[in-house]
Amino acid sequence: MAALNEIADMETPVTSMAISSDNTFLLLGCEDKCVYVRSVVTGTEIHRLDRHGEKATKIQITGDCHHAVIGCTNGSIYIYNLRTTELLDVYEVPGTCPVTSVCCSRDESLIFAASKDQVSVWSLHKRYTRDVLDNNHTDHVTCITLSKDGKNAYSGSKDKTLKCWNLDINDFSESLQGHDGPITCVALANDEAFAATGSEDRTVKVWSLTVGVIVTNYQEHGALISSVSILEDNLRIISADAKQNIHIWRADEGLPLIKCTGDTALLAVSPNSLYVASGEGNNSIQMWTTEDGNLVKTLHHKDDITCLTFSQDSQFLVTGSTDCSLKVWEGDTGKLTQVLVEHRAAVSCISVTNNNSSVVSGSHDNAVIIWDVCTGVVEHKCLGHTDTVTTIRLTEDGISAISGSKDGMLRVWSIMHGTPITVFDMHVPVINLIITSDASHIVVHLENECHVPLMCLHNSPIQDVKSSHINLELHEDSGVLPIRPTPVQINRTVIRYRVSTRIPKASISSIPEIIKLSPFKAPLQSVKGKKFRRDKSQKHVNWDKSADKQKTPRPKSSTCIVL
Repeated sequence: MAALNEIADMETPVTSMAISSDNTFLLLGCEDKCVYVRSVVTGTEIHRLDRHGEKATKIQITGDCHHAVIGCTNGSIYIYNLRTTELLDVYEVPGTCPVTSVCCSRDESLIFAASKDQVSVWSLHKRYTRDVLDNNHTDHVTCITLSKDGKNAYSGSKDKTLKCWNLDINDFSESLQGHDGPITCVALANDEAFAATGSEDRTVKVWSLTVGVIVTNYQEHGALISSVSILEDNLRIISADAKQNIHIWRADEGLPLIKCTGDTALLAVSPNSLYVASGEGNNSIQMWTTEDGNLVKTLHHKDDITCLTFSQDSQFLVTGSTDCSLKVWEGDTGKLTQVLVEHRAAVSCISVTNNNSSVVSGSHDNAVIIWDVCTGVVEHKCLGHTDTVTTIRLTEDGISAISGSKDGMLRVWSIMHGTPITVFDMHVPVINLIITSDASHIVVHLENECHVPLMCLHNSPIQDVKSSHINLELHEDSGVLPIRPTPVQINRTVIRYRVSTRIPKASISSIPEIIKLSPFKAPLQSVKGKKFRRDKSQKHVNWDKSADKQKTPRPKSSTCIVL
């Protein structure tokens, strides 16, 4: 059996060793009292953990690959943040005997340490830093993004830092520092292996999210970075600056591939990474290819173009304008296929459902409109915001839309019915928001704020909306479902009520409309002593009263009938 790799540059004997569950980190405890963190793939040293000051006897890495638990000869347990090398906690084992074994419980809530003839247990508090003040930005947030699996969110700020937020626990995870100026934009690779940030210092930095360090520093731009995007292959990055320069370059080496000049105020990359649409905020945008930078077509509106987005399959490009219209173009040829006209003011934001059946747009007229892409017909006009709608996001199943506005409100809408589902008041104008595929987590960008609200959407889950067929009209004064933490799960007892078998003389048409539409309406069943037949040409049931001629029908109740 041949060896795959060999680490032969260790200067001191190795006494203990551990490997992370994702096969990324190799931790080596040595005689010189240091624990060396190395890459499993290359064997190269990443950094070292040396604040314990004693020789490590046992090493354990937590399942999230963020924390290292180190037992030492002085009988102490040290907890490190693997990415930042920060010493988070120290636990003292009674006595001074060396730690002989260390392990974590399956849910990683407890630490067990053996020393001589005793075993000690502690609670493991998996924090990421000891500095509580480091959790929040110290200046205004400028950009946000979300990982594809919906587990982590990232925010850039004028304080020159990029912060990671863990959505599983809705808390701060880590802070990345390295820019000399405010961060203006951020992008995340599809596999979340790295992130790219642009800054006013005219550089684009590529961060390894595995170890939290800068791996590439791109310095070819000569002005403030206005936009950055990572292509689908996770190898190339598109960046644009304020002087209308657009570069495509390799993320791993910082090697420029294409340099061109064009409008950069508006820029969108197709999800398949084949095309780029860019504009300067005038009445035209250019479509060009990422392969060679050749122009495909120039697209026009009557007035200035304010927003643009590609459909998820890159089949369509949708643009909005101050001429109050939206236009739908073919994503590869730029051919105009549809014009959508209904807004009474400039269009401010656009989103397209994954199946390309609907477009949802927001405007300066405070309205959210749901359009049928094929026919161009307005399916629903959703009213409720009192100021400009600034952002719209759709769930992956195309069932619900979430809109944010300068009125400080977040509103959740049913795309099928155009009705409000829930509302939340942020009290500060909303600039942008990003959501997980099922809208269970919402990350909000507020105007001129240092905080990043991390929200969980409860009481109106998307799966419930999907199974509902009842069109409920909710108004501002009605009880709208609040957003609050998940309630404690309890065992519910099924209660069965006896229902009278008397059959009312009135037809089914007398039943209130809400019961007709109810998805829980039980199927019609035959009643003992009675016969009925269903006339397929009619929606009601004709009862045969021959078996009940001698009975006088009771007067109809003034209350509704329960089926």
